Amino acid sequence: HKHFVVSIEAGAAFQGSPKTVLNFAGNVCDSSGVNCRSVAGDSIVQSSIVAEENKINRDLAPFKAYPIVSVGFGYKF
Repeated sequence: HKHFVVSIEAGAAFQGSPKTVLNFAGNVCDSSGVNCRSVAGDSIVQSSIVAEENKINRDLAPFKAYPIVSVGFGYKF
């Protein structure tokens, strides 16, 4: 009556597309390290952040389902 048991289960979870939110704080400087200004107050930096956030969200849009796999092993004494 002793035997091994293997159980396998597979499926998918549908949760919609992931959404990315980028939040930056601190300062941004030019390439020489001078002329620094706040990220929050720089409209060019803010528009770049929003553009990158939108690009990431577009790239992640196809990933609406996540695979789930479960494998179990057992032995009966």
